[in-house]
Amino acid sequence: MVKQEHLEVIRCSTIAWNRWRRKHLMVQPDLTEADLHSAKENKTGKLVLFPIKLDNTVMEINQAWAADIYRTRHIGDFTRWKEHDEYQKGLSRLLRDLKQDAVKDRV
Repeated sequence: MVKQEHLEVIRCSTIAWNRWRRKHLMVQPDLTEADLHSAKENKTGKLVLFPIKLDNTVMEINQAWAADIYRTRHIGDFTRWKEHDEYQKGLSRLLRDLKQDAVKDRV
């Protein structure tokens, strides 16, 4: 179950989340079922979270939040992250997509 404190920090900004994580290394935040669609960067209004797939859970789970993510967001495929070439391919796609989003934001 998501802790409200974790959700509030992550919604502040990427910088705030990273700072909080460095101070709380022993805490395992649980953001399961959290509505992260509204996570925005304070000053820019841009989305700061990009889902990636490390396993097939989001494709197989029968939960509304998972179906919503699968239906509305591009999910970077990192299921074969232990294989160097597959990891590089997934990373290249993710970076390409992020660059395209940055170009769209400027227009």
